Amino acid sequence: MSSTPAPSPTAGNHAGLAADDGRAPLPRGRSRAGVRASLATGALAALLLASLSPAAPMASAAVAAVPAAASSDASATASATADANTTATQPGSALLGQESPGRIDRRSGSASGTTLSAAASVKRIKVGKKERLTVLVNLKSWSKLAGADKVAKAHGAKRTASWSALSVAVYALPNGASVTKAEAFTAALRKNSGVTSAGISGRIEAQPKPVSRINTSRIKPKAAVGDIARLADSVRANKIATGKGVTVGVADEGVFDENPAVRGAVRTSLGASCVTGGALASGSTQGRPVAAGAGHGTAVSNVIAGSTKVGANRGIAPGAKIASVRVVTVDGHIFPESSICAQMWAVKHKLPILNMSYGVDWAGALPGGNLWDLKWRDHAAVYTAMKRSQDYAYKRGVLTVAAAGNDGADIARKYELEDAFTGESFSSKMRLLPAELPKVLTVSMTEASRKIDPYSNVGLKVVDIAAQGTGVLATNRTRFEEMGGTSFASPAVAATAALVKQMLLKFSPGSLSWRLQSTATKRTCSKAGWIYTEQRCRTASGRTNFFGAGTVNAYQAVRK
Repeated sequence: MSSTPAPSPTAGNHAGLAADDGRAPLPRGRSRAGVRASLATGALAALLLASLSPAAPMASAAVAAVPAAASSDASATASATADANTTATQPGSALLGQESPGRIDRRSGSASGTTLSAAASVKRIKVGKKERLTVLVNLKSWSKLAGADKVAKAHGAKRTASWSALSVAVYALPNGASVTKAEAFTAALRKNSGVTSAGISGRIEAQPKPVSRINTSRIKPKAAVGDIARLADSVRANKIATGKGVTVGVADEGVFDENPAVRGAVRTSLGASCVTGGALASGSTQGRPVAAGAGHGTAVSNVIAGSTKVGANRGIAPGAKIASVRVVTVDGHIFPESSICAQMWAVKHKLPILNMSYGVDWAGALPGGNLWDLKWRDHAAVYTAMKRSQDYAYKRGVLTVAAAGNDGADIARKYELEDAFTGESFSSKMRLLPAELPKVLTVSMTEASRKIDPYSNVGLKVVDIAAQGTGVLATNRTRFEEMGGTSFASPAVAATAALVKQMLLKFSPGSLSWRLQSTATKRTCSKAGWIYTEQRCRTASGRTNFFGAGTVNAYQAVRK
């Protein structure tokens, strides 16, 4: 989290997530309460209400397909047709490649101020017969693991992952074990003298095999620069640095490495998956999606290292390489243990930059869709484990860059906000993860006009820097579609970090973060735009809640 008025090589930061489904922006002055009223009936209301279920996948982030050049390769043509008829991505509540009316609203004057209790929230968790609840455990030291294992055995739970450097372990209960049994297990763990905290975390769900590769060598969409690279001024920057020799980690739903925009840019040998209870599975196919329409990670990779020869948006660091770790389940969930696993994977492979364009899910429903309440013991335990992971990765040379989210709200002023559907109030004890972890570089999103995008989350000491995040990007194996959200603003910053890293190999995560912020194009609240909650633009110590230190400037970052 950024806590100092001016960036410095050791300054910390915060982070978040987002995307675009093509809805035209609401007229300014129309509140989300009005939106809710207009959605009271009809299919769209049903869709939005269904999204409140933690198991419900989010709608497609794609809005318009750009036909690829005709291919005479029969298998590629058949697969391209199949891909074209598939929903572009299947994210759960946490992937941030999609703008929508959202779960967060400005608190009304008549709000009761009530908040959902921890006990009530846990009781709402339902477990399928083939699902396993997971529990995160923070140990006092690694030597205390055996004690936790003993408690787990007594409750029929098995350890799925553990990290000695963090003194953190993950346990999974048997298939179909109820939340009551999970509560009994966590209660027993908390009584163990070697455990500092424990909490229900996520779920283990059956996962299909990764989607097979196809031949796309004859598909060559017309090349263009695109707004993302243009507004970051990366074309001039690429005359100085392209990111050559730097590998950027992408923690997402996987990358289709055969898409023409990223073909040859993905280091498949580093591919990995973290979706099964935080257990790391490595292999050349593990970093690929498990659904044909899962294009979010491919679009993120396009922004970072997209080809300069094909595709409507060139990458900001076209000489960089991508390493993919899959953290999104087939149902679109990103659980805390998967996110921790991804950071430890980045440390293992000495990746200097890791992009996280998502928010972390819980086994149950979170306030506002993705806010963790640190007053709840389960949530506090998850936060502790994720903070341990972030602190360790940062010290070991990994700069984590994350999206701020697409609720159109000032996350730093949660006391002004409420859940748009339940009316429950938020408190200052709530956190957006990984957005509000210390020293994560958090990115908000601007429009092509350079004003803040109405969907972007903002916040002083939350948002560190801003970038443009809308364009025609690679999605599945063959398609290029209009995408938008802080999900794609975040990799614009991660890619710029790769350019700097090429020039200054010895730069630490803190130095990289400082360089990006100190060379950003400074912004004020003049002509800054507006966000959906209509919370105003604010300034403090030369920064704004909308843009942080300013908008990323790749050319200035590498020339000074």
